Amino acid sequence: MLELAQLKDRGRVPVLQIPFIQGDATSLPFGDEQFDLVTISFGIRNVDDPLLCLQEILRVLRPGGRVMVLEFGRPQAPIFGRIYELYSKFVMPILGGVLTGDRSAYEYLPKTAAAFPDGFDFIELLRQANFRCLRFKPLMSGLAYVYSANR
Repeated sequence: MLELAQLKDRGRVPVLQIPFIQGDATSLPFGDEQFDLVTISFGIRNVDDPLLCLQEILRVLRPGGRVMVLEFGRPQAPIFGRIYELYSKFVMPILGGVLTGDRSAYEYLPKTAAAFPDGFDFIELLRQANFRCLRFKPLMSGLAYVYSANR
């Protein structure tokens, strides 16, 4: 993914020099209080220890800094939730497999999304990591959530 990001970045006029760094989300390679904002999109559910990851994010945030997380959830509307469940278990793996040749990736995604805490449960993880001003907004009836919190 880093190689692809660098290829995409080559054609742009560099306004900001942003380095691409590979690291461990539970042991970030940065000093304390380095950033005003940390974001993670569709990735925290793949971290071995999400609480430790959030504590690391808190460590690298400056006082008053903010974390924003975009992550899959479980749709809450009964009809939409059931339709999505059937789609993600049956249709998504077949289509994904046909289009990419990697069916397992499209079986993995709904399994991890279904097992990961969402809504108020993820807010509780943020609280345990000592974040404040905890907010979340469900998207598409909870198919995904945007979370924000302050240091």
